[in-house]
Amino acid sequence: MSPEVVDFFTAYHWPGNIRELENLIERLTILTPHEQIMLRDLPVGMRSTDQTATLKEDVLSGSRPLSEAVDEFERELIVKALQRTGFNQTKAALLLGTSRRILKYRIEKLKINEPHSGEEPKLST
Repeated sequence: MSPEVVDFFTAYHWPGNIRELENLIERLTILTPHEQIMLRDLPVGMRSTDQTATLKEDVLSGSRPLSEAVDEFERELIVKALQRTGFNQTKAALLLGTSRRILKYRIEKLKINEPHSGEEPKLST
């Protein structure tokens, strides 16, 4: 598997749990005509999944608490705003329509760390 596929698998929310992953890897191993599985080999529906729709479905099915889904949605929005503004919290707060103080609080609560040069923002562990 390419590093991009491994990253995708790590970040992807697996509604079917380990069985879904096992079935997909088996299918990709059999059907992929080249040695390394690439992102383009993944099912189109999987690559273009609307994360918001997935979160909604998870909450409505009872498989994820509302508070967890809200935090995940908020984390995604904040990270995207920070990326667009070069991790400038003041500009990101303006983009999100909130104050820098509230944004800073949310960044700390959601454990979003400023990236080192060239890296994506990461969650604290």
